Amino acid sequence: MAARLVAGMDLGSTSMKLLVCDEDGAELLVEEVPTPWRAGPGGAADLPADCLVAAVGQLLAGASRELAARTDARVTALAIAGMGETGMVVDEGGTPVAPAFAWFDPRGAAQVAAFPAEVRAQFAGRTGLPLGPQASVAKLAYLREQGYDWDEALVRRSVPVVQEKIATLAEYPGFAGFLFQDVEPDPALLDARVLAEAERAIEEAEPFTADAIEQGLRSVAERLELKPREAFQPIRVAVTGSKISPGLFESIELLGREQSLARIRRAREASA
Repeated sequence: MAARLVAGMDLGSTSMKLLVCDEDGAELLVEEVPTPWRAGPGGAADLPADCLVAAVGQLLAGASRELAARTDARVTALAIAGMGETGMVVDEGGTPVAPAFAWFDPRGAAQVAAFPAEVRAQFAGRTGLPLGPQASVAKLAYLREQGYDWDEALVRRSVPVVQEKIATLAEYPGFAGFLFQDVEPDPALLDARVLAEAERAIEEAEPFTADAIEQGLRSVAERLELKPREAFQPIRVAVTGSKISPGLFESIELLGREQSLARIRRAREASA
């Protein structure tokens, strides 16, 4: 069997590095290129997608040339480590719509200061991160004000719920997009009987809060003699379009009664 190599890439704040080792962990080479931040006023630093791709390409090309001069073995596995709290917002097709911000970029400080007092008080305890411009949510709020066409109040209300599920800013649209645009649930994941009961429970939930919604939907599971996970999954898919989402009850509250009911009705009809 031909010798196999493994590699690790670190997209760091100062430089991007690639380490190649053999299967025993012996180092064969280390290649490095500067991280091509685009400097701005007041300590701002961001990284357009094309610059990131070009730098990674340069790093891989240099490592490939050096490796070819030393061995015929091929790299069979690559691990990548990224910069904490640095992400890139993409659209539905995966195309970047904004640059990546450096973790030390100060943009977002004013937006964080304008968050509701409750969010600011609970953020660190719920996420394990200090609330400041270094947090992904700060950059998200900044981008929202720059023209990302989402309702600002809803973005801010969703932050405590969505932040528990994501590690970087780039993941926010994937988890929270259902709040701002319609969804197309997979009919194979729906259950008309469950959705009919869920529709009634959501109609009757008073006050319309996550706690009241949870109580009503747990009653649905009990009546249908289903485990909560079995009952909640088709509801989650109908409301969010996905099997994975922020908390179901909080998501329904954020989406609102009428919008949630409309989605559940459409899903129920599609699954009948």
